[in-house]
Amino acid sequence: KIEAKQTIREVFGRDKQGVRPYRCRFCASWHIGHNAILRDRALTDYLYGLALPVSRYALQAWRDLTSCYKNVPIPNASAGPDDDMIMFTWDNAVHHLELEVWQDGHGEWFYLNRTTDAMGEAEYNIGSTLPILHIS
Repeated sequence: KIEAKQTIREVFGRDKQGVRPYRCRFCASWHIGHNAILRDRALTDYLYGLALPVSRYALQAWRDLTSCYKNVPIPNASAGPDDDMIMFTWDNAVHHLELEVWQDGHGEWFYLNRTTDAMGEAEYNIGSTLPILHIS
């Protein structure tokens, strides 16, 4: 059993200088050291701008995540085809982590290690404690 917080630390660890490179959502290039507050604001502005019922749950999920781990990278975020879901995704080398947030207030975590094919899933009630991801 691995907690989501521990998984996030393993997936998105920092380099020796304490700076984590990330893929820019505007130009798709890798950057280092952009202002985290501005990046967080871009995500929240995007979610507010969608004006979907699911947006409030996505914002709460982001607050839940950042309250348990302060250095969470800004995810790629997009609305589902029926506007009833928002998906957050993070990729770092072999690690892939995603969170689907649904308009009924539940979420689904999914983790994949692309090298070992280790996977994990967990159900998540938005606004509650982050779940334990069972990775096998």
